[in-house]
Amino acid sequence: MAPMKGTSATIIVDEFIFGGSTSSAEVQFSLDEYDVTNLHSTGMEYIPGLTTMRIVQNGYWTGLDTDGVADELHDRLGVSGAQVAFVPIKGTTNTPVYVIPSAFNASLPIDAAVGGVITMNGEWAATNAGQRGKLISYNTTISGTGDGTSIDLGSAGSAGGYFYLHVHSIDGDASGTSTSSAIKVQSSSDDSTFADEGTVTFSATGGHSATMSGTVNRYLRISTSDMGGATSIVVTAYVVVTNVTM
Repeated sequence: MAPMKGTSATIIVDEFIFGGSTSSAEVQFSLDEYDVTNLHSTGMEYIPGLTTMRIVQNGYWTGLDTDGVADELHDRLGVSGAQVAFVPIKGTTNTPVYVIPSAFNASLPIDAAVGGVITMNGEWAATNAGQRGKLISYNTTISGTGDGTSIDLGSAGSAGGYFYLHVHSIDGDASGTSTSSAIKVQSSSDDSTFADEGTVTFSATGGHSATMSGTVNRYLRISTSDMGGATSIVVTAYVVVTNVTM
């Protein structure tokens, strides 16, 4: 595989995309351990504890206005509920996506170390909540009902999973609204006949999700069943299939 540039990576926070052109990104996994050494132990004994996943962004300060970097990171400081994803290769589907379904911004350092450059960092974190999925669609404009292009996970899952959708804009507006727009994730065993696995119904931009249960077949796609009165919707979609992608 050819080397990838850092600008191919991106972090998505709810409806907002913080691209690698002005930001760096890092994913961290940590595991606590507990000392369970007792009188019968022949040496030190430890057991694994809670896992923590962090998605760290380090980007240039590009706006104090509403929906600017400073405003969005500040609003989520210590507030759980942000749907945060790290996409290492944003232009290629069926590649890994690391997601924290309900994250909080754990720190907000501001650095002005050199003249003319100010950076603001976000450290998104959650305990026992990190997941690894596969990208179905990135920053894609949907202009009507119909089916998207499928991806092949290589094998089916038998224990469900999760469908995640970031709605970036509705009718060209990051704060746009619709009326019960509906986008489904569908799976197929032969890439021909598809069945619904989960549906996200929304009327505003942001991070949305749906649970999948039972068998999830190897081919997956998104399908828009209702535009909700909108003429265009821009989305990123990915799936987490238990025991297949994670």
